[in-house]
Amino acid sequence: VANILVSGMHKQDEKSLLIDLGTNGEVVLKAGDMMLACSTAAGPAIEGAGLSNGMRGMTGAIESVSINVEAFDVYYKTIGDTDPRGICGSGVVDAVAWMLIAGALDQNGRIADLNTPRIRNANGNKAFILAVNSEGRRICITQSDIRSFQLAKAAIFTACLLLLRIARVSLSEISKVYVAGAFGNYIDPRSAMIVGMIPELPLSKIVQ
Repeated sequence: VANILVSGMHKQDEKSLLIDLGTNGEVVLKAGDMMLACSTAAGPAIEGAGLSNGMRGMTGAIESVSINVEAFDVYYKTIGDTDPRGICGSGVVDAVAWMLIAGALDQNGRIADLNTPRIRNANGNKAFILAVNSEGRRICITQSDIRSFQLAKAAIFTACLLLLRIARVSLSEISKVYVAGAFGNYIDPRSAMIVGMIPELPLSKIVQ
């Protein structure tokens, strides 16, 4: 209700979606006089918790990532511009999106067999190394992390699709998508679309 009031979507005639991203994902669809809402257990993966190197969005957390698609060099930014201690939700979304773009992940979310020192195999669990901190600790995204992330992002995307289907509204009719929540405020919407967390729409329609 707070999200609806702050966004002002209830006062608008246009069809819109509101997505609050967190351990629970709340989604609201406004279509004409009708408002539909649902909640989905997105799980803690998108907030960094439960991942091998996950952490909350605090000092030392990798918050944004990009990857060179040829050499697999990783460029990242940490909160507070300090030595990396782990990775938070916005960094995970970026990392998974760029791994997909660079071919380090296939379309099913499987880490690829590539000839690069970035990809390591530890006890049967593949991992993509994002960074090595000053203590020599590797900050990685593992295959298990990817699977946890897939469950979380799929839950959110499914909630959006179900509300659209129930209301018989097509995605092209949506004028605005409000993305809310402490996590939602910091993610790159492009990365969220690439990984299938939120529906693909022009960036001009996304309001964080």
